[in-house]
Amino acid sequence: GCTQAGRRAIPATTAMPAWRFAAAAAALRPAPAPLRVRSLSTAIAATAEPAEMRIIARPLELPFNAGPLALNVIRDNLGARPKKRRVGRGVGSGRGRHCGRGMKGRKARAGNHGLLTQDGGQTRLQKKLPKFGSWRPRREYKYINLSTLQDAVKRGRLAVPSERPIGVKDLFDAKLITLRQRHSG
Repeated sequence: GCTQAGRRAIPATTAMPAWRFAAAAAALRPAPAPLRVRSLSTAIAATAEPAEMRIIARPLELPFNAGPLALNVIRDNLGARPKKRRVGRGVGSGRGRHCGRGMKGRKARAGNHGLLTQDGGQTRLQKKLPKFGSWRPRREYKYINLSTLQDAVKRGRLAVPSERPIGVKDLFDAKLITLRQRHSG
């Protein structure tokens, strides 16, 4: 049939606005699954359909019995990844205009600030290190001349063991080497 709209007759199919059809179709549709799900099991439960509409299929086999390292258990600690703050999106956002950097100064400018190269007034680390080649701390060993050993044996300061050679402990006991000197042995 037709309905009377003003003076002209309009077919009944076009009398109802199109947005009403869309709203009715959306009401009949099942609710969408939540966007953020914590595990596969909750995702399957959220998107479950009635039994008559569901196609029988086995879900993806995952190692749920792997203890604390199971795939459905692993997640970040709360607050481990803070949400990235977007700045410069207008004054009403709370982070517009100066974007939390204050007014002027070096820290308000863009680019690398070089904070790791400063040392609070001391000589900076990159000035302390040599310019060329590789550098690493090397052990400097304390050396003892044979004449010093012979003199210590002659005076009775160093006792020579008969069953083994002279070791670092023997030299240390005779106070020919000390801990305050360079690395001994």
